[in-house]
Amino acid sequence: MTETSGKGRIKTAILFVALTIQAMNSIALILSSVARLYTEAGPTRIQLVFTLLTVASVAGVLLSGKLASAMTKKTIILTASALLVVGAFVGWFLTDSLGMIYLASVIIGLGNGMLRPLASALVTEHFTGDERTSMVGVQAVFTNIGGTLFNLIGGILAGAYWKRIYLLFLVFLPVAVVVQVCLPRGTAEKASSGDKPKLSTFSYGLGILALLFGLCWMTFMTNISSLVEFHGLGNAKQAGYVTTVYSVGAIVINLLLKKLIKGVGKHCLTLAFLLMAISCWIYSYAETMPLLLIAGLALGLGFGIFLSVSVAIIPFNVHPATITMSISLATAGVSLGGFFTPYVITNIAGAFGGLVTTRFLVAAIFSTVLTVIVAVITAKAEIKTSR
Repeated sequence: MTETSGKGRIKTAILFVALTIQAMNSIALILSSVARLYTEAGPTRIQLVFTLLTVASVAGVLLSGKLASAMTKKTIILTASALLVVGAFVGWFLTDSLGMIYLASVIIGLGNGMLRPLASALVTEHFTGDERTSMVGVQAVFTNIGGTLFNLIGGILAGAYWKRIYLLFLVFLPVAVVVQVCLPRGTAEKASSGDKPKLSTFSYGLGILALLFGLCWMTFMTNISSLVEFHGLGNAKQAGYVTTVYSVGAIVINLLLKKLIKGVGKHCLTLAFLLMAISCWIYSYAETMPLLLIAGLALGLGFGIFLSVSVAIIPFNVHPATITMSISLATAGVSLGGFFTPYVITNIAGAFGGLVTTRFLVAAIFSTVLTVIVAVITAKAEIKTSR
């Protein structure tokens, strides 16, 4: 096998994995249906369907980072794919109670979490320099194309019958086949003898920013279907349109990733929080579908900037042996912040009437304050965006 063909096969495997990374977000589309089915459950218990997904994803992300020092990335991907297929069967056949829906969320979240940092980690392992930055952008584009497809198809499936959303996760069967065929076995990440680097201040700081970002971002994921119904604009199908535009925003920004990093530099992180704040303010007051779509686009741009820029700059700011774990920490931070959304954003909104629009208003205030804080921190911090 030539080096060129070998790189081509590796790219194929990476991009197939990238297409499925946002699969679990489609579960958000069934929340309004589950709420109608279990009318005795309050908003917090209904949102647990998605927040348990995210906390299990956090565990999966961190587990993936730890396993990377003992197992090959290929083995971890195949294990994660098997878990996701199991989650699909549990979701389709066994979700006859809220507790079993929770179980399906935990299994899918764990598998998805194990998978999430690996596409980016494979890029940093097999590519360097400008080729790596370009591949980070391409991988992120495929991630959001996958998100777009999952949201469109998921909205149609869930609009017909909410349990059909779980059929989407059968896609991990062909993904496993492609990874088995195209990805070389590789080696586990092991530091050289006597060299046991620890995560840096940068890694932990970025993880904290990710947690705060996820706290506000999850307001969108867990409430968009309810917001669409609240304004009488449709059901899961129409909510799927909004989340699709959100994914398109992330695709657009990742096509411009190299130019964005070069032009905006470390201030990209501030821009991400600003776009999220703008989106949440729009959701707080918008009552028409066009405005909801505009807000979805703004949030997609912000999310794409935050996650892709974080992945792109991590290799320039941490020890090589901690790259995968640092990516895992940032990815887990977003999910962990999302887990706290019902207990922070939703509960605060509950004290002021509990309307779904109030939840977005609370998130808007939070994200606006965070934008200012991040702007101050990043202005003073020494953050490398290239060698």
